[in-house]
Amino acid sequence: MRQLIASVSIPTKEANLNDSAPLLGPLLQHFFAEHLLRQRSVSPQTVASYRDIFRLLLEFLRNEYQLEPAALRITNLDAPSVLRFLDHLELKRRNSAFADH
Repeated sequence: MRQLIASVSIPTKEANLNDSAPLLGPLLQHFFAEHLLRQRSVSPQTVASYRDIFRLLLEFLRNEYQLEPAALRITNLDAPSVLRFLDHLELKRRNSAFADH
């Protein structure tokens, strides 16, 4: 099912340049500074885990859209892109989903 959804076409770089949607970088910065640190008061290890996965996601999106992370917009982070990223983690990086409960 996930691979079916992930096969949706990828928007072009040109479409991204004309987009008036917010840039992804400032939203991520706000998520880390405001939500994780101030509102949730998470541990440094949790912040590091989120940082690492977002770094992988931004690298994946950079390769997918041929855009530097500073140019990515929130519209680049849609469900099909996230599903392709999860497939990438499982297939290329050999990561798997697990529950640590």
